[in-house]
Amino acid sequence: MGELVTALIVASDPALTEEELIAHCRTRLAGYRCPKRIVSVDSLARTATGRLQHPVAGLGMGRGIVRGDYEAA
Repeated sequence: MGELVTALIVASDPALTEEELIAHCRTRLAGYRCPKRIVSVDSLARTATGRLQHPVAGLGMGRGIVRGDYEAA
């Protein structure tokens, strides 16, 4: 079973499309690091010390396995 690279973003410009963001990533990242899908969230989950909450970032998407579309709670 392979992994599906997913980027969680807090978009400052709601007009940006998933395709534009992925194309931007392709110019700066190695192919295996480029996200295959983008999920827009209102905020990124953080720990009490302010670090990003890993590995799931609060959306139930751990270990690279994505089932269905997730929306920010």
